[in-house]
Amino acid sequence: MSRVNRRPRPDRPPSGRRVFAWAGLRFRLPSGWETGQLAKDHGWLESEFRTVLEFKTAIVRGRFSFRRHMRQLAQTSPLRLQQMDLPIAWQPYLTAFQTRAFSWQGPRLAGDGLLIYCPDCRRATMLQFYRTGGAAEKAVRTVLASFDDHGQGRGPAVAVYDIHVTVPDTLPLKRFRFESVNCWRRSPKTSSKRPLSKRKRLRGSVSGTVTWIS
Repeated sequence: MSRVNRRPRPDRPPSGRRVFAWAGLRFRLPSGWETGQLAKDHGWLESEFRTVLEFKTAIVRGRFSFRRHMRQLAQTSPLRLQQMDLPIAWQPYLTAFQTRAFSWQGPRLAGDGLLIYCPDCRRATMLQFYRTGGAAEKAVRTVLASFDDHGQGRGPAVAVYDIHVTVPDTLPLKRFRFESVNCWRRSPKTSSKRPLSKRKRLRGSVSGTVTWIS
């Protein structure tokens, strides 16, 4: 567990990367990552139709305890969990937070996890990374280097799929709905319309309704 005074985080990813923002969290998407499924304070990100990151986040009302949360996680999860030292490559990006790292193992999948607690905003977040090959560690660093759980005035409140929404921080999310739609492109040589490929439809054919209340 670590906590020191806030200071600029090194090696932030290039500003040209796409931003993911949801449920009070914001970070830059590694190359090839896309929004998967979303719940109000929970979600999955994907790459090539495989899960690469699961996250859960919430504001803690009382005293935060890593021991209690890790025990609850071990009791409720079907995964085998093992606490581990915070990897050295992750440490420069997490100096503003209290953290606890762990590895997890399932019947077919495995990965590394991270519990992050910010004593300033009292938000606790679990990041569960899925091991996906040699590029996985670089992708993890991209997420951690840009991880932001405050967000006031720093960008869109929602940046998922092709939807970007900016609202005052005083307006909490009430409900949301995303729907897939058919996308077509017109051939330059004819007037006929051709459907986009499945990959392009999934990346650019999501519409949504997002409602806030004051």
